[in-house]
Amino acid sequence: MRNDLPYNRDNIVVVDADFSRFGVWAGIQPLLSECYESLVSMQDEANLLKHGRAFWAVLIECRDAISLPFPTLTDIAAGGVERTRNYAMDRAYRTVHAICDALLTHNEKVRSRKFREIYVVNYFKAEHLAQRTFSELSRRGNPAISIIAETAPEVWTDLHSGQVMQKKSPLANEILQAFNNSPNHQSRDLCVQEVETLLEGKNPDLVELYALPLLNKYIGLNEERKIARAAIRVVGIYNHMGYYHEAAHYVDYVVRFFDNFLDSGQYYVWNFAGSVCHALMVTGKAELARDFMLHRINPLLTEQNLRSRMFYMLSMIELRYSPQRNLFTGKKYLTKALWALRSYGFHGDTEEYLFLKVFLGNGSAFIRAREGRADRAIALCQNGYELLTSNLGETMHRLHRSVLQYNTAQVLYFLGEFSESVSFYRMAIDMDPNYSEYHNEIGNIYSALEDFSKAIESYERAILLSAPYPEVHFNLAICLLRAGSFDDAVTHFERSLELDPAQPAALFMIGEALHSKGDTSGATEYYSRASRANGELQKPALLNCVSILKDEGKVMQAMQLLSEYDENFPGDPEVAEAARYVAA
Repeated sequence: MRNDLPYNRDNIVVVDADFSRFGVWAGIQPLLSECYESLVSMQDEANLLKHGRAFWAVLIECRDAISLPFPTLTDIAAGGVERTRNYAMDRAYRTVHAICDALLTHNEKVRSRKFREIYVVNYFKAEHLAQRTFSELSRRGNPAISIIAETAPEVWTDLHSGQVMQKKSPLANEILQAFNNSPNHQSRDLCVQEVETLLEGKNPDLVELYALPLLNKYIGLNEERKIARAAIRVVGIYNHMGYYHEAAHYVDYVVRFFDNFLDSGQYYVWNFAGSVCHALMVTGKAELARDFMLHRINPLLTEQNLRSRMFYMLSMIELRYSPQRNLFTGKKYLTKALWALRSYGFHGDTEEYLFLKVFLGNGSAFIRAREGRADRAIALCQNGYELLTSNLGETMHRLHRSVLQYNTAQVLYFLGEFSESVSFYRMAIDMDPNYSEYHNEIGNIYSALEDFSKAIESYERAILLSAPYPEVHFNLAICLLRAGSFDDAVTHFERSLELDPAQPAALFMIGEALHSKGDTSGATEYYSRASRANGELQKPALLNCVSILKDEGKVMQAMQLLSEYDENFPGDPEVAEAARYVAA
């Protein structure tokens, strides 16, 4: 399945992004592989660690040599120690940022093999994450890196400008022809029996590496039962990694051949159905997930613990994923889940019963919080924590117990009980110390309490523990701004904008920071940019910018900005007042 190293000549690189052949990171893997091997040869330990999450996620074959930095309980539980959970899609998006960081570092460090032009063959066959990565790299790498993608057969588009190329350079044509004829790009036969033997051990890395090519082999052979079983492996591992669009790509094979699972027993039927529904829910197909669960799976399940899980999933579809959220229907399904669990009772597996009781209680807490019954939500979380701990001990279900403390902390935070909320965040962190979100959110509390040193320490810890995400840099920048560290605040606002440029608030706050340090020229630039972006800060940014220009005697520039705003929002009394002030 590996793409091998990219075809690289005169810094013109060609990669193949065909998802069906090369998987989630098709076209990305060879670029990152070259980056990794270059850093290894340079013995650049700092950058190997810095970009370790990108290397670990994409270079599956190298995972034995790559340590996942700062593993969380979700990572550890995935090895089979206890019940785990699937990652959120946001984790995959953070991996995209980490990949871009690594590839931009490569260009800085390895100039002789840097990526100047990247031609992406079969871009139109790439899936969601690979396309997103190429788009982000094009945005962040421009103008040093140009990405020319095959957006339709033999149609080549510059991803940054969106322009279709009328013709390629003779050198690019020559390199593409050589790439198409190269041995690394030719189809390689897969030894089915050897791969099937490898996958019997259920090693998740091997499943991620080989399940997709095995599935494609079965599709070619038209072997229904094997297609269904390979497809569910692909869907399951991609769900776990947060690759939900890629998982949804193969859901149809599972649904179409679902009857092939019926002799596996109800436990497996439920697990497979749950994987299908999770992929559909997260990718905006909640109605399909609901219909599949109600009409296809509901008649098959008689074991009450599994029916309890089914009704819980139906409740979450209504409460969290349906385009029209329905609290009443969500509560109805959760009540059915609780009744099914009561029927299961202690006659079944005690650990299963206790886990489900607490799990459903956590779902009830979510509803109570939505209803404004915060005290009941907190009680449900804490009763569940005590039930698990007293019956199963401190070492079992650490992941789920940390989530219960985290949920309690969130409710207390929204109630304004900041000090008590910190205590519960600390308990969650003690159990899952490498979970970045806990540190980011406790940083928000310390910032609200104006304990800026603890807030900054928490945010910096959150940044260290995770692949990049814009929110934590924005939060740290706000804290630094309030603490008077204007230059550092600007640095982190700009980093947040680098990761997500669609943030008018970050533009506005950079204006605030620069204005506070006396840089009125810089402040007007950012206020002006914020005033041209949609959002609630558009008018405040305009008025701040106009005020500075007026104070500096730049009356014509100020009036021009006011005129532009008035054309879009005529008759605004504050803008009219500002115009009178400037004209005076």
